[in-house]
Amino acid sequence: MTTLRLRAASGESLIKLGTNIIPPLQLALKGCAKVLIITDNNIAALYRKLIQEIKESNPEIQFHSYNLPEGEGAKTLDTHAKIVASLAELAFCRSDAILSIGGGVVSDIAGFCAATYMRGLGYISMPTTLLAMVDAAIGGKCGVNLKKGKNLVGCFYHPQTVIVNPAFLDTLPEREFNCGIAEIIKYAVIADSSIFKLLNDAKANINKLIHKSIAIKKAIVETDERESRERMKLNFGHTFGHIAEKAGGYKKFSHGEAVAYGMRMEAKLLKLAGLASDKGIIAKYLDKFGLTATPNLNKEIIAESLLLDKKMRGENLYFAGFSKIGKGEVYKFSTQQVHNYLDLLFKEGENGDIVK
Repeated sequence: MTTLRLRAASGESLIKLGTNIIPPLQLALKGCAKVLIITDNNIAALYRKLIQEIKESNPEIQFHSYNLPEGEGAKTLDTHAKIVASLAELAFCRSDAILSIGGGVVSDIAGFCAATYMRGLGYISMPTTLLAMVDAAIGGKCGVNLKKGKNLVGCFYHPQTVIVNPAFLDTLPEREFNCGIAEIIKYAVIADSSIFKLLNDAKANINKLIHKSIAIKKAIVETDERESRERMKLNFGHTFGHIAEKAGGYKKFSHGEAVAYGMRMEAKLLKLAGLASDKGIIAKYLDKFGLTATPNLNKEIIAESLLLDKKMRGENLYFAGFSKIGKGEVYKFSTQQVHNYLDLLFKEGENGDIVK
C-alpha cells in the first residue's frame, strides 16, 4: 500500500492507499478492547462479508455497530446524542475506538462522536465513496448540520488512520462517482491544472486522481489546519454549494452536485468582479460528468445564507476562488460588494438563472 502522513498541529493521520486493507486496519486497532463500527444501512448490507472479516481478523476486540439511515439528514445533533449515549452505555473508554465505514456523512458524524466522547476517542476512517476518499475523510473536519446551515456544529479531529481502498468504487453508483469527480475538479482549479488531462479518462486514471487529490489536501491542511487563510481555498464551490444543499432540504441534491453548481456560480462571480476567468473549462468538465444541477435559488436566499458562512469575518466574506486555473486564491469581499455582485449575477425575477 502507498502511505501518506498528514502532520497537523493538533494530530496526525496515516493515509493508506491500496486494496489490502486488513493488515493496516489490524495495526490501527491494536490495543482496543471495544470498537464501534459506524456505517449506514446501505453499506452495512453491501459489505456484510467485509465487516464480518474485520471482526474475525480481530478476535480480541468486542465489536458493536451503529447503522445510520442514508443521506445528509442523518447528520444531526440528535444522531450525535444517540451515538455518544450508546458509547456510554457500552462503557467505552479512551483506549477504545470508532471505525467509520462509508461516505462523507458517515465520516463527518463518526469523527464528531470520536472527538466529543470523553474529549477524544480513537478514530479510524474507511471511506467508501470517491468524494469521501479525496475530501471528506481527509483533513480532520467533522460535525453536523443545523436547520440554519450545513456543518455549523463541529470541530477539527484527525482520524489516526484513513484506509482508502479504490476497490470500493466498483460498487459505487455512477451518480455518486461523478459527485466525487466534482471535488477532483475543484483540486484541478485551485492547485493542479494537469488533473484535467487525467479526467479525460477518469476511471482508467482513478488511482492517480485519488493520490493527487489527497496529496493536495494534505499539503494545504498541513499549512493551515484551522482554515485561517490557505485552507479556505478548499471551499471553492462550497460557498454557494452549501446553500444549494440546504435549500434542497439536504435531499434534492447530493454534496457533489451542489458543489458543482457552486463552482459554476462562483466562477461567474469572479469573472463579473474582474478577478479571474476560467474560459469555460470548469463548465466543460462538469458537463462531461453530468454535473448540471440547477437549484432554484435567488439572490435573497444566497445573501441571507452568506451571513452564516464560516468564512465571514465581521463585515467581510473571505471568498474561495482562483486567480487562474491551477492557482487558488482567497478574496475579501465586503457585505456591500457581495450584494452588488449578486445583483449582477442574477436576473431579476429569474431564480437561479445566471446572467449570460
